[in-house]
Amino acid sequence: MFPERVDAGCVKIDVGMVKELIDCTQYAISNGNWNSPGTCGASFECDGGTLRMIATDGLRLSKAEIKMDG
Repeated sequence: MFPERVDAGCVKIDVGMVKELIDCTQYAISNGNWNSPGTCGASFECDGGTLRMIATDGLRLSKAEIKMDG
């Protein structure tokens, strides 16, 4: 069963920011060679004016953050 979805509204994010986060974390994003799919993936978070991306392939872990204006 999935948790109940909370509608937090919409946030406009500059595509350049997303590209920068991906560029900084892509080395740790799984290439599809999943021996343990529960430990592979990427996550985007937007929290208090900070856009964050965390990625792992089960061995490496990367995190990048960008402060958003406004």
